[in-house]
Amino acid sequence: MTQVDFQSIFDTLKKGVAALAEEHIKEYAKQAKGDGEQMLNGMKTKLERYAQQFKNGEITKDELEFQIGTEKALLKMAILKQKGIAQIHLDKFKRGIINLITDTLSKVI
Repeated sequence: MTQVDFQSIFDTLKKGVAALAEEHIKEYAKQAKGDGEQMLNGMKTKLERYAQQFKNGEITKDELEFQIGTEKALLKMAILKQKGIAQIHLDKFKRGIINLITDTLSKVI
């Protein structure tokens, strides 16, 4: 079994988070990008494991999506909450990140 080039995938995810920040929370895009990257960094070890399991056929796309989705409740958007961003915008941003991760891993691997 070959290893996943996870650093390349992770770099793609960081670029995607920046784009989502611009799309969902325009006026606080810089802070949203920071919160999103902090979230990705916190999930990095798990994401790398999920990516390898998916590549090896140990988990399906649905299982991958479920595993990543369970992380949503743990995601903290500290800076954005301090800025008073509405919860609905934070939830859309979080969901966008989860979708980005799932879509990126399933396309790249």
